[in-house]
Amino acid sequence: MLSLALALTLASSLVSAAGPAGNEDFAFTRSLVKKSLAPRTSTDSFSSSLSAITFTSGDKILLSPVSADHTRYTLDLTQGSFQSTGDYAPVTVIHVSPSSTCDTLASTLSTFEAVDDVWDASFMKGVILQSTAPGVNTEALSSCLSTYNTTLLAVNGASISKARRTVNLASFYSESETIPQGPYLAKVSTSGNRAYLTQVYRAYRDEMQAFTSPAIPDASGSSFTAISAQVTGMATQSIPVPSRLYTLNATTTAKPLTGMRFAVKDIYDLAGMQTGCGSRAYFNLYGPRNESAVAVQRLIDLGAIVVGKDKTSQFANGESGADWVDQKAPYNPRGDGYQDPQTSSAGSGSAVASYDWLDFAIGSDSGGSVRDPAAVGGTYGVRPSHGAISLTGVMPLSSPLDTAGFLVRDPHAFGVIAKAWYGDAFKSYPSFPKRLIVPDNYFPLASDAAPGAQAIYSKFIDNLSTLLSNVTIDTRSLPGMWNTTGLAKKYGQDFLTYTNETYPSLIGYYQYTYFGKPFIADYQAQYGGRSPFLDPQPEVRWGYGESSGEAKYNASLVQKEVVKEFVASFIGTNNQSCSDSLFIYPIQPGATSYINTYKSYPTPPFGFFNEVISPLAETPEIVIPLGQVAYNSTIDDFQEMLPVSVAIIAAVGCDYMLYDLVTALADAGYISSVKTGRTPF
Repeated sequence: MLSLALALTLASSLVSAAGPAGNEDFAFTRSLVKKSLAPRTSTDSFSSSLSAITFTSGDKILLSPVSADHTRYTLDLTQGSFQSTGDYAPVTVIHVSPSSTCDTLASTLSTFEAVDDVWDASFMKGVILQSTAPGVNTEALSSCLSTYNTTLLAVNGASISKARRTVNLASFYSESETIPQGPYLAKVSTSGNRAYLTQVYRAYRDEMQAFTSPAIPDASGSSFTAISAQVTGMATQSIPVPSRLYTLNATTTAKPLTGMRFAVKDIYDLAGMQTGCGSRAYFNLYGPRNESAVAVQRLIDLGAIVVGKDKTSQFANGESGADWVDQKAPYNPRGDGYQDPQTSSAGSGSAVASYDWLDFAIGSDSGGSVRDPAAVGGTYGVRPSHGAISLTGVMPLSSPLDTAGFLVRDPHAFGVIAKAWYGDAFKSYPSFPKRLIVPDNYFPLASDAAPGAQAIYSKFIDNLSTLLSNVTIDTRSLPGMWNTTGLAKKYGQDFLTYTNETYPSLIGYYQYTYFGKPFIADYQAQYGGRSPFLDPQPEVRWGYGESSGEAKYNASLVQKEVVKEFVASFIGTNNQSCSDSLFIYPIQPGATSYINTYKSYPTPPFGFFNEVISPLAETPEIVIPLGQVAYNSTIDDFQEMLPVSVAIIAAVGCDYMLYDLVTALADAGYISSVKTGRTPF
């Protein structure tokens, strides 16, 4: 049974302010930011009454935005009757043709049930048949509906005079040439001559606390509001998602991502909504944005559907799970459920690993912020070549390092999303590299590594070698190659010493100078000289950036260029495969990292770690889930499983070769899609 309950809804801001002019040129557009992204004042108006209907169907919590601000379709009566007036009723829109029969109708409904998580037979109370061709056999189709307890059948432009009156019949005209198939709520006007259809969303519980806010588009599709349904759960909100039937079979060359649901890391601007960046102070200081980030808008234009914004560690700085203060860190669903989700795209990683109803999520990566959550979550993830897509409207960590990446569970969808999103930034190549760099300081794994992890890596390298055929294995390490190329002698330092302060300087100085300092000034001006709260990590990193100064930052830029040239020299390029080699390392060998472990007070991220190779070198890097290994959990005293993931780096600009490689590995059966929940496989 489907029950309806009116829910008058939440107040949501409609007054917007423009977001940052761009990540890449953030320092040079601050005057524009200060003008348009003004702090709130007591005279601003930030409320508008919106309304939605919440209702249930079995265990589903459903929601329909019913105001004129959101998508709705108008049906004008031309013959017959729409039945009762003033009430809301569940209905299903079905596309038919003159050749439609009871069998084809049953087949259509079977497809609806198979592909959609919103629609069910409860929506057959009313049926709206729509056809682009005349001659629909209303009499025959009306006879099909007795098993569904249908009480209303409406057909566009059809004659109903001869129809068998087993149901109430109506003919209608709609200005909308085609109303998408799927579930709707119908409300008949008091005159009885007009009916309105509004879309239906299913409200899912965000049990992993990955999201900061739901997002439902307005009628234009260009601005969003945070409408949701109340659900049970400890500190749990709901994320409404639209019926997949609205976009069924609607994918086109221009819109290859049609219907794919995605979440947005809360450092990307989303029109109509505030950007929080993991900070209560920042969220409360600035108003909703007028425009979505360029990268987000591109996905929308490609047909993808935003369902909400998800959590980031504060200002995209890496934080352990126990260090989050302004908001609770998301849960990692793998294993015992209390492993660190890794950062900074923790919400994106948690959501993709947790929820079947979400297809992918976008994050940012400046030092591992997409790759690490993907690795521990057992999903596919990517950091593209630097400059792959505009970062206008995205909070910066460090413009020389920042990139827009994403996470997904399916290897084939991995390439589809990437090639659509990054567009013509890269191209595919006819072959793959024949040289694998498998450094001997990574492989074999240390003796204390999780049992079984090395066997998984060895099998993958064997399979990869088989796929590529006639490969050469190079086991030299980065520090070793630094020495043999003469760079150690040239700069008077070994590789680890030379790069010890490069990364912390690039992120600390840049973000403090071009983002943090102006934010603090705005906050102090708004609140009588008071300073905003900072989580421990950004506080330490900004402090280091301020004290180390511009000279250190400029020296770090020089070091970055040296590392970039160094990495390019040993990875190499090739006309047939783009990259001459593939650099492989074990990004997550099934190691535990408990979220309830309190580490020492944070320090700047000194030293060289694997995840900064590609940011400094500006190369693309992908993460592939390979398998899982057992461990004895100290949380639930039970043997659980954790993912084993590998990272692969290629030459700058060879991004599409990597996605093609993932597709080839999947087609060969060497890798596969992953599940949500405790175990990826």
